[in-house]
Amino acid sequence: MLSVKRLLNVLAAALVAAGAASVERAFAKECGVVGGPRYVLLGSSKAEYVVTTKGVDCSFAILWMLRLAPKRVSGSFPSLEGGPAGWNCRAVKMQGTPTAALGSCISGSRAFTWLPRPRRATGR
Repeated sequence: MLSVKRLLNVLAAALVAAGAASVERAFAKECGVVGGPRYVLLGSSKAEYVVTTKGVDCSFAILWMLRLAPKRVSGSFPSLEGGPAGWNCRAVKMQGTPTAALGSCISGSRAFTWLPRPRRATGR
């Protein structure tokens, strides 16, 4: 199973490849924790995501995350069909979860991403 750090590295590499000027500036706004479809991460079933954006409202990003995250994916970094018109959306297939639990959509300088919420330091 891929670790969270490895998944984030894959997503960051994809953003750079897609033309983001720098990974640090790729997502300027965090929309907070959002409930969504269940996924398995490090042996735990969860349904919480962290959504981040650059150049779009959180409501837009959350709406599309809720539409795209339940889609079944195959392969290591597949394109996601059915995203916003004119946007390039991709997902990372996580072992144990058939859906797009981690993904991003990019259109020019605008972007949004959703990531599984990491475990809290307290272990909850």
